[in-house]
Amino acid sequence: MKRNTTEIRADIEDKLKRYIESEKSLRITQKEVNARLAIAEETTNSAKLKAETETERTKMLEATIRSEMSRVKMRLKSYRAKREERLEEESLSTDCSSIGIS
Repeated sequence: MKRNTTEIRADIEDKLKRYIESEKSLRITQKEVNARLAIAEETTNSAKLKAETETERTKMLEATIRSEMSRVKMRLKSYRAKREERLEEESLSTDCSSIGIS
C-alpha cells in the first residue's frame, strides 16, 4: 500500500512538532540546570566565605586570649613578688623585735 503525500506530510509535520517540543523542553531543562548550578555555586561561595570569616574570628579570639593570659601571668608574678617581699619584711621585723632591735 502506498501512502499518499498528505499522509506522509502529516507524519513528517507531527514528528517535526514533537522534535521541536522536545528541543524546547530540553532548553528549559538546561536553563533550570544552569540556574540550579548558579544557586549551588553561590551557596558554596557563601559557605566558604562564612567559614573563612569564622576562621579569622577564631584566630582573633585566640590571639586575644593569649594576650589576656600573658597579662594575667604578669600580674600574678607581680602579686607574688610583692607578697614575697612583704613576707620577708614581716619576717625581718619579727626577727628584729625578738632580739630587741626596732
